Amino acid sequence: MNNKFLHTRTGLAVLASMVAMSLLITACKKTDVPTIPPSQSTFLNKTSGLYLVTSPDIVDSIQVGVTSVANTDRTISFSVTSPTGAVAGTHYTLVTSSVKIPAGKAIGYLVIKSVFAAYDGTARRDTLVIKLTGDKGAAITPSDFSNTFSVLITAPCKVVLSDYMGDYANTNEVWFSPYGPYTTHITAVSQLTATTGTITVANIFDNHWNPIKFKLDWSDPLNTTVTLNEQSGIADGGTISSSYAGEDVSVNAFPGVVGTFSSCDQTFTLVMEIGYTGLGYYTKVYTVHMAR
Repeated sequence: MNNKFLHTRTGLAVLASMVAMSLLITACKKTDVPTIPPSQSTFLNKTSGLYLVTSPDIVDSIQVGVTSVANTDRTISFSVTSPTGAVAGTHYTLVTSSVKIPAGKAIGYLVIKSVFAAYDGTARRDTLVIKLTGDKGAAITPSDFSNTFSVLITAPCKVVLSDYMGDYANTNEVWFSPYGPYTTHITAVSQLTATTGTITVANIFDNHWNPIKFKLDWSDPLNTTVTLNEQSGIADGGTISSSYAGEDVSVNAFPGVVGTFSSCDQTFTLVMEIGYTGLGYYTKVYTVHMAR
């Protein structure tokens, strides 16, 4: 056997072994150290909330979190703007000017207190837009995905049914065409429960119709509703169309649509369907807007 050829084969084997060993060492070597992302502040994936002002002492506490814990206290700064014109000191106050994240914790609280007199018994509704702006000394940056929070501030208007009695000279209606203004009258009220009651409204349609009774529900102060049950004997059909003279007029709730009311403004939006007793109803919704 040719010794030169033997030596060449042996050299190649040694070289291959060295390459394999080099690759093994390279594979085991820690060349990439994991990067720890910087701490970020966040509103915990929430974008909005309601601050319902029901007493002078109630406050709104909004959670602010960070993506890591630390063994020292940290503070998060923020800014507040109001597209509705709410003014600090006049409509609200900030209980703290920054959010404290206690040592060992990942959540703190941004606390707002309303000026009760600015909302109680009024229809005022304000929006505050709070934006996280960074830290005070700690390496915390606002998150890109949850750094803004909107707060709606409002007070539920007190419902006193007797206050609704009387004339509503700015009544307008829409059926097949708009009509108004004309005057309607609330002639009677009745309390049913702590958060429901009825009103009886005269002169709807402005054509000598009999009064119609509606139910008010204010169990949800931000979603007050006006509904009605089917009622007949309302008027002669001739008040709507001469073709139906002598027929009895009925009214009923319009499917899928309810009315609303504002206790603060003393306004009512009545929604119903109109028809002829035993014959059926028009498919066009009839809407009446009542205002003083």
